[in-house]
Amino acid sequence: MRGGALRKTLLILGGFVAFAYLVIGIVGALWPGHWDEASAADEIIWDTLLIGGGVAVAVGLWLIDKSPWTGAAFVSIGSVAGGIAIFWALLPVLVAVALVVLSVVYARRRTAHAT
Repeated sequence: MRGGALRKTLLILGGFVAFAYLVIGIVGALWPGHWDEASAADEIIWDTLLIGGGVAVAVGLWLIDKSPWTGAAFVSIGSVAGGIAIFWALLPVLVAVALVVLSVVYARRRTAHAT
């Protein structure tokens, strides 16, 4: 994948993941009756992983061009955090892995071209 296509794919997939994690986290936190059988600690952990993961991915995408490795770290941590919260759905885990790989490949290419 060429540099421009890689960046575009990373930004589109990362933007989708950040938005999805934030929406799922906020809706899940506010949905009455969703947490009837879960403890308050479970709800807090779930909300924190999803909302925090969405924010971390968004921050990573914002940083990825200025500081490639810092941006890749934020994208990776955020995508894995959100993926852990909804691990029973296989697709978010696969998307999280793809996003980690894309961010690391992009950071490696940006670093290689900078030197």
